[in-house]
Amino acid sequence: MTRLHGLVAAVVLVGVTGGLVSLRASREVSELPKTVAVERGELTRELVLDGRLRAASTVSLRPDDWGRLRSVLPEGTAVEAGDVVFSLDADELAVRLEQARREEAIAVSAVEQLVAERAAQARRHELEERRRALSLELATLRAQRAEDDLTRTRRRVARDLVPRAQLPPAERARDEAGLGLSRVELESEQARSESRGKTSALELELLAARAQLRGRRVEVESLRGRVSRAEVRAPRAGVVVHALVRGRPARVGEEVGPHRPVVELPDPSVLRVDVEAHEVDASELRVGQDVVVELPAFPGRFLAGHVAQVGVLAREQLDRSSRPTGRRVVDVVVELNESDERLRPGLSCTARVRLAHHDDALLLPITAIDTEPTTRVVTADGDAIPVVLLDSDGRTAVIESDALEAGRHVRREAGR
Repeated sequence: MTRLHGLVAAVVLVGVTGGLVSLRASREVSELPKTVAVERGELTRELVLDGRLRAASTVSLRPDDWGRLRSVLPEGTAVEAGDVVFSLDADELAVRLEQARREEAIAVSAVEQLVAERAAQARRHELEERRRALSLELATLRAQRAEDDLTRTRRRVARDLVPRAQLPPAERARDEAGLGLSRVELESEQARSESRGKTSALELELLAARAQLRGRRVEVESLRGRVSRAEVRAPRAGVVVHALVRGRPARVGEEVGPHRPVVELPDPSVLRVDVEAHEVDASELRVGQDVVVELPAFPGRFLAGHVAQVGVLAREQLDRSSRPTGRRVVDVVVELNESDERLRPGLSCTARVRLAHHDDALLLPITAIDTEPTTRVVTADGDAIPVVLLDSDGRTAVIESDALEAGRHVRREAGR
């Protein structure tokens, strides 16, 4: 029974307390001023957009050849120009390179051997040519001597100094010497022809060997380049960001190739902000508008910037899982006017775009302006004064009127 009395008392107490709170609230509402003074001041209208930092310049690093990814630097690693960023498994290429080098050495040896053989052959041909020249000279002398002997014999026979029987032997000697000369000349020409044939064959063999050597050297250089390119180096300083393909980065051990980047290397010295503006708000954005960027990672740090680019076409917004959200947005790029070495691509931020700013303007709450039938305000005495609505941030309006001045009171709600 006591418990029931306590419960009833609590209900009564709550009811009384609620009545007091309701009475106090109604009194506060009734005590709100029904008029508001026209003020002179400044108003800034902003568009607040969420965004993310990105580097203005990014280099995509991808392998020049197919291979298995052996290693890749962790994301966020700062690198200098020339540092190895990732590498491919080049063991098989190294084996092929060693084999190509051995074949190159064999080809070099073959060319050197043929060059030496050509030099030796040239010396042999020179000696043979000298011998042939000497044989030809001797055969020519014999033929000339036989011709001179025949001429003398004929003179002596004509003078009856020797019997005519000596003439036939002299003629036979002349004929034999001539035949000997012809034979030597023919043998010399045949030997020269044979020598030229051997030289040509050797030259062709040497050309083929040199061509093979060039091929071996090209193969060695190609494999050496592929082995060296298996280590992909940073062309400049930057921060390692793993490139995403279909939502994920390349993993060690995977087959990669020239078709896809493995690492993005943004330059953190020049950063921009990527934001998405709702299609309704995009019409108010202009290139060159001032922007203030705030980063949650650095509370109290504000960066000045400006709108650098406003997308021409609206697109469907995607969430973090790349699924459509149903909203239409326009891509906007904000360029920062200053830099901070602590900033990194990928940091989230808030961009406040200054759409309009009014100095020394007449200001009123937006509720004090009536637009039906004309744009006007109503004074405390009930007089309607036409005004021109210049701008509004949704709460406060910027107006223009020759009949109003700062300090004059108008109704807080024009319709009442």
